[in-house]
Amino acid sequence: MRQFNMNKGNFAVKSHYKMYKAGKRWVVAGMATLSLLGGLMMVSGDASADGVDSSVAPVADSQAPAETTNNATTNSVVLSASATPAPASSVSAEVSATSESSVVSSVVVSSSVARSVVTESVSSTSSVSVAVSSDASSVVSQSLASSVVVPADAVTVKDTESEKAYALGTTPDADTAAPDSAVTAVPMNAAYTSSTKAKSASVPAVSTSGTIAASSYIKTDSAQNHTSFSYNGSSQVNNYFNQTGDITNLSDVDVTNSSFRSGAYSMVGVTSQSAYDSSLASSRNYYTSYYTSYYKATNKSITSSSLTTSVSAAVSAAMSGKPDYNDIPSSVSNAIKTANSVANKVLPSQSKTDDIDWKALVPEVKNEGGTLSYQSQLDVLKGFEIKGGYRLVSIDQTTGAVRASTSVTGAQAVGVVMAPVQPTVMGTPSIAGSNSLNNNDAIATIKNAVIAGRDMYVNNAGDVNSLLVHIRQTNDGGYLAGGKNGAGTAGTTDAGYAWATEANGSSVAKTTNTSNTADMTDGTKSAAQGDMYKGVYFDYKWENPTLNADGTVTAKLTYTEYSDSAMTKVIGTVTNTLTVDRYMAVGLYAANGGNGNSFFGGISYFQGTNATADVNVSYKFGKNDDTLLPNTKINAVVGEKIKITDAKTTLSSDSGMSVTYVAPDVPGFKIDPSSVMSAIAGSGDLAIKYVVNQDDFTDQVTNAKTALQAIDDSIADLQAMIDKDPSSIDVQSVLTKMQDIRKQAVDKIAALQTIADGSVDLTTVADVQDALQKIMQGANDVSALATDASNQIDLAKEITKNSVSINKNISDDNDVMTAKSKINEDIASGQTAEDIANDKVDLENKVGIATQNRKEAISKADEAVASNTINNALVDGAKSALSVLTGESDPKDDSHTKTDINAGVDNLAKVSAVDVPKSVMNVQDVIDAIAKVTDLLTKDPTNTAAIDQALQGLKDKITQASKLSPALVQLHQLLQMRRHRLMLAIRTKRL
Repeated sequence: MRQFNMNKGNFAVKSHYKMYKAGKRWVVAGMATLSLLGGLMMVSGDASADGVDSSVAPVADSQAPAETTNNATTNSVVLSASATPAPASSVSAEVSATSESSVVSSVVVSSSVARSVVTESVSSTSSVSVAVSSDASSVVSQSLASSVVVPADAVTVKDTESEKAYALGTTPDADTAAPDSAVTAVPMNAAYTSSTKAKSASVPAVSTSGTIAASSYIKTDSAQNHTSFSYNGSSQVNNYFNQTGDITNLSDVDVTNSSFRSGAYSMVGVTSQSAYDSSLASSRNYYTSYYTSYYKATNKSITSSSLTTSVSAAVSAAMSGKPDYNDIPSSVSNAIKTANSVANKVLPSQSKTDDIDWKALVPEVKNEGGTLSYQSQLDVLKGFEIKGGYRLVSIDQTTGAVRASTSVTGAQAVGVVMAPVQPTVMGTPSIAGSNSLNNNDAIATIKNAVIAGRDMYVNNAGDVNSLLVHIRQTNDGGYLAGGKNGAGTAGTTDAGYAWATEANGSSVAKTTNTSNTADMTDGTKSAAQGDMYKGVYFDYKWENPTLNADGTVTAKLTYTEYSDSAMTKVIGTVTNTLTVDRYMAVGLYAANGGNGNSFFGGISYFQGTNATADVNVSYKFGKNDDTLLPNTKINAVVGEKIKITDAKTTLSSDSGMSVTYVAPDVPGFKIDPSSVMSAIAGSGDLAIKYVVNQDDFTDQVTNAKTALQAIDDSIADLQAMIDKDPSSIDVQSVLTKMQDIRKQAVDKIAALQTIADGSVDLTTVADVQDALQKIMQGANDVSALATDASNQIDLAKEITKNSVSINKNISDDNDVMTAKSKINEDIASGQTAEDIANDKVDLENKVGIATQNRKEAISKADEAVASNTINNALVDGAKSALSVLTGESDPKDDSHTKTDINAGVDNLAKVSAVDVPKSVMNVQDVIDAIAKVTDLLTKDPTNTAAIDQALQGLKDKITQASKLSPALVQLHQLLQMRRHRLMLAIRTKRL
């Protein structure tokens, strides 16, 4: 209760507030009394939760001051004069929750012609709006706005003729009384909200840290720090040279391996053992027939032995020197193993251990070739130098011993070769147009290549004597200089075609072959059995290079061979000026031709500059190669292997000529298993193909299903609460809400599954990213529903903890049931815990009112009993029934409602109006009719129709009994007694 005096004492207002619910908002309505001194007028109004004037309307949002915000922390008072009078006695107070942390109350009081009213704040953190309406003809001339005392610390926020607004401080008003029906509200904690906003989903950014995509341009360690190099010592240098050819490809491969067998047959020039045997037999048969016919034609005598010898020789020639293998794969395997063993054990023992680190170039199989190729290309715009050595020997395939020099008869070619190809191509058949390593002077059919060394099969025009070192070049058609279709003339030195004139200090009479004849076989045999058998050491120098306008390089090449590892004894030297491509592969090359002897070689010194090249790495998706990420360029030494891995545990590495980078992890995508994941620098670019990663999608479905399980767990928890206390108010409504939440989750998961199962056609990067974002959002939605379900449990606990007890004796009260239904509606519609708490305040108020009304009904019943002095069985029965309804006869029975009690009072009045003469009071029919009425009054007091019918039946019995004479009445009573006894006897006998 609060006293508020204003306008110099002319008005006095007393306000007693009640609270009631209007929609979702609390309205504070007051019982106000206004007095006008001098007897002008006296008006009072009483507004309660059950009796609010229907003409009072809530304040519209537009009536609130513009300065008031949702998070207002000060009180504001607005005084305004309205031209339109408000209805008489209209008082409304509206409290609305505008945020989770503040409650703003807006109270409006209107004054008509006859009265003026003011309102007061309900909360110290409220916004209070006071509107005063006055009529021009009002007898109250003073303006309410001018009569309000504004606190000294108030701040004016609006000042017009029609409206004044002040902002008040936040100090709580100690005199402000809380509403009589206020209860402790449920804490406005997020845990108790019934609707959770799902986290907005966005596709995670591509993780590029530590991956190839971390930079748009990368230099490998070799390209950045090791372009210029100098390696000294054969054991060190050989680490940078690759041993190529069949001797490497088929080494350490089981002879039963299909790949090995195929390679072995290819080395011999057949497809199978049977093909070889058939070819050999055909040759023998042909030459046997040929020689038999020859001898007969010449009438020469012939013996079996001489014929066999002649035929064998002819067969050997016909087979191009191919050996007579009984088991080709086994023979080839043995030759490879033997050659490698000789390189590792025998040759080092025959020379100084530090002279050369010997490697087997070709095994003891005819028409074989192989190289020691540098792992990268050289940039020949910079000078370079290579030193090394080679040997040509014949090996006993049974003992592994090096045979005498006389067993070596020749070869195809040997020397240092440069070619504008990838290092991996050097020493393979694909380097040559002939698709063979057994070519004239080693480089015939290899385009724009250069050899500096020895030609060991001098058989074509332009070939140089095997005793002499030489330099020779091919043109862009693969033709040798000095030869057919090649540059220059046979026997005439020129650019790309030169030779030494001496060997070991001695002049050589015939240096070159000017025709296609094999007329220098003696020189070949001498070279093979001499210097080459003992071992040759070479020095290859590329000097004074210059860049030409077309990008080629011209430089001087000097090639010198020595007979000692110290390189003091010159065998021969040659110098020539050459023009070549800027980037060249280089290696020591050897081919044994039809003689089939074994070549060995090694590099002891190498100084030069590596060539580099950019490898463009692109990231593509789908059949249309949609770009997934910006390209990455890798600058690497030509020949470096660029490898991409998608193994999440692998780290990028950069070691030697092999570089590994981790592919970027792109959400929604994974690398196509069929994608090429490596490239050789200088050989081309690398396109990494991506496909949809269904795991990223199904993971989201799994997350959603986990959230669904959490919802089910919450439902189980709630059901356990209900089972424990079935009478818990409103918890069943929470369960209904939870089941709706679950249905929403199930529906969403079904939609997610459609995306995750791959049935949706995703053809572009945008398609995948959009689908992933949607499925992630869906999973977030289900997760939010799970949080919502968990919050419902917390809400149910809070509801149970702060539940309002509704006894059966007020269960028929409409206001109580309406208030309870409102809470159920709040829960079902996802209102906040604050709304539900406010509605519980309203319910508690209604419960209090209903309880008081029942008490008043009991008092009314007591008064009705006390004032009723009629004494007969019927009235006594009605009074007894009424005592049962009020609980006076049995204090434990407190279940009857106000309606029951009021009906009992009404029925008492009806019963009292029925006259039951004493003369018929003992008539059994009357007694039975009275008992029936009394039973209805007790058990079904509100069943007016049944009670009225029973009363009418009683009246009929009374009328019938009254017509009987006293003797008949007595006889009737006697018969009734006997009848009862008879019925009792019958029942007893049956029992």
